[in-house]
Parts: sequence; C-alpha cells; structure tokens
Amino acid sequence: MKRIRITHRTEYFYREPVTFGPHRAMMRPREGHDLRIASS
Repeated sequence: MKRIRITHRTEYFYREPVTFGPHRAMMRPREGHDLRIASS
C-alpha cells in the first residue's frame, strides 16, 4: 500500500502582539476498502 506524508504550516503576522491559546486542527480522511490510516 502506498504511504504519503502531509505536512502543513500556517503563519500569520499581526501589527500588534497577540496572546496564544489552545489550538487544534483535526483532519482525517475516511477509511475505506482501498484506504487505511496507518497512524495519526
């Protein structure tokens, strides 16, 4: 089975300082007869 790795980086720049809070992005493809998730 072919494996792929997806890496994503998003950067934002603001004029004023910002505070950081918890962030979570959850992206997961559907499993099917021809696609299986090896790890997440």
